[in-house]
Amino acid sequence: MLDATEDGPMCPQVPMGAPVGKMSEDCLFINVYNVLVFIHPGGFQMLSGHIRNMGGLEYWLDHDIVLMTFDHRLGSLCFLSTGTVDCPGNFGLNDQVMALKWVRDNIASFGGNPDSVTLMGYSARGFSVTLHMISPIRDALFATVGGPMLLWKPVVAQALGQDRFLDRDPIGAFMKVDFMKIPIIAGMTTDEFAMLVIELLNNETMEKALDENFEAVAPIALCYVGRYSFYCHPDGNTPYGAAHYDDLLYMFTMPWRPPGPTLPIQKPHDPNQAHLEGMPNWMPVSDGHDYYLNIGQELMMEEGLFTDRYATWDEIFPLPKN
Repeated sequence: MLDATEDGPMCPQVPMGAPVGKMSEDCLFINVYNVLVFIHPGGFQMLSGHIRNMGGLEYWLDHDIVLMTFDHRLGSLCFLSTGTVDCPGNFGLNDQVMALKWVRDNIASFGGNPDSVTLMGYSARGFSVTLHMISPIRDALFATVGGPMLLWKPVVAQALGQDRFLDRDPIGAFMKVDFMKIPIIAGMTTDEFAMLVIELLNNETMEKALDENFEAVAPIALCYVGRYSFYCHPDGNTPYGAAHYDDLLYMFTMPWRPPGPTLPIQKPHDPNQAHLEGMPNWMPVSDGHDYYLNIGQELMMEEGLFTDRYATWDEIFPLPKN
């Protein structure tokens, strides 16, 4: 009999500021609360789905949603690949597939609908969600996805007789529109990775390197603002803005951070069912219109999210045409 009244051990990781409890390679636990499947953030190097990290569930318990968080292998135990059958790579991503298969086979026992699973990831796990949309072993594991949609190159495993999480280049697959056609809700904060700028402001060597060699350093270095934030100006007291992780304060409680105000939580399939005061009709993105909901002091539907930023990065680092 397993004692499930406390979190299990975290996957091995190097402490980077957040609380770290007991660690063990025997860490592949699933936490089912009372179907939204949330993959915790942490750059594939740190954190967990535990209550003491990024999985505090209090905001969700009064809503008709079955919330599930889980852990997967991190760091080299997640991505190490020798290109052989003994170590083909993407172990942490395959851990995620195992968790989703468990949800498909067992979530009905917890009051969830296995045919209506939303997969949500944050930060690097937004990248996980993106990859699940092109994985050949994704079938019938989820119906909608949510979170920031990110993309970079993981291991495309060789065919060595195993189930491959990835069998083709993900950037090429998305450029060819070769991915799951399912409902997607994605978002970002106004000052997403502002913490990198804050690090620059506090490091004269890094600031000088950026000034002198912008094109080489910039790819590496580089609206609602509440009372609390993960990142402050160098004075240590003033929140920088709505930056990376700040939006999670309104979805998950974290014992090591001050609580944010509770936002209404609804089933994610139709955000217009939220019935918020002053809520406009949330219009989906189409080929000709990139609508988005601006969550500030008021809720407003707008169009053209950060088009000037995207134009600048497209000019500096254009995607291949073919």
